[in-house]
Amino acid sequence: MTQATLQKGSIPWASRLLPWARGLVLALILLSIAMLLLGIALYPSSGVSSLATVIPNDSWTLEASQAALDQLGWSPLALSWFYAILGWATAAAYCAVGLIVLSRKRDSWFGL
Repeated sequence: MTQATLQKGSIPWASRLLPWARGLVLALILLSIAMLLLGIALYPSSGVSSLATVIPNDSWTLEASQAALDQLGWSPLALSWFYAILGWATAAAYCAVGLIVLSRKRDSWFGL
């Protein structure tokens, strides 16, 4: 290895693998995002069937949850959609951060 290669911090075979690794990671990311969005989209239908799936935590009873929803004027479906939209917003924020890292570290293994 030459001094220039060592200073640059790259290994010849690694630089050839980087585009393939980047493509594989991008495919896995897109698959994960698609599965996440599908799961979030299907989540509200499960909230309608059982209020127990949308209660905030284990210390809440079904009666307390229903009373809180009644005070808000919400149905269990509305609460399910609230959680779904919150999930989509969180996923979008994480994707934005990931795209920023990927765009700035495009030629580095750190970007993966």
